[in-house]
Amino acid sequence: TEEEDRVKMRLVIKSASERLLSDIDDMLDSARIDAGKLLVHKVDADINEVINKTIQELSYTAQNKSILIEKHLDDNLPHIAFDPVRIGQVMSNLISNSIKYSDEHKVIDVFSRLNGDSIEIEVKDHGVGIDGEIVKTLFQPFAQGNFFKKVKGTGLGLYITKDIITEHGGEIRVHSEIGNGTSVFFFLPIHA
Repeated sequence: TEEEDRVKMRLVIKSASERLLSDIDDMLDSARIDAGKLLVHKVDADINEVINKTIQELSYTAQNKSILIEKHLDDNLPHIAFDPVRIGQVMSNLISNSIKYSDEHKVIDVFSRLNGDSIEIEVKDHGVGIDGEIVKTLFQPFAQGNFFKKVKGTGLGLYITKDIITEHGGEIRVHSEIGNGTSVFFFLPIHA
């Protein structure tokens, strides 16, 4: 019907607008990083709350590809000083990437755990995987263009992600195998 067409068109416009705003935000953040001005506002907070909120926000996108996001969160983690908005941005980026590069009917696992003096977060997918040579360049600006032309985006997400984690005194690592998916780990210090 005409009404259904109008609703579909509004959803298409809304989706395109959101993607455009997201791309602009990425470019602004990238410029801030280059100028040494990416700001992080730390407060004592619960990392699992940020993870849960991000998964909820991305559940519709995951459902559209019949992807299940499974949580394996340690409920006994201490509150730590971090920027919930920026770490939410990191989580959104990592989970969105996992959704993008996973086939339908796959599972994405999200873990939070204690690891020595840090809290470790892992986002693990069972997607296409990334070649070892490309993994080395992932955190450079515009890196995604090097290996997946069909995926839309600025290629700045992991560059920004790495800087946010670094600003928190943490680190980020990637383990991936072609055909066996990718795990991204980041670590936030308990006592910053």
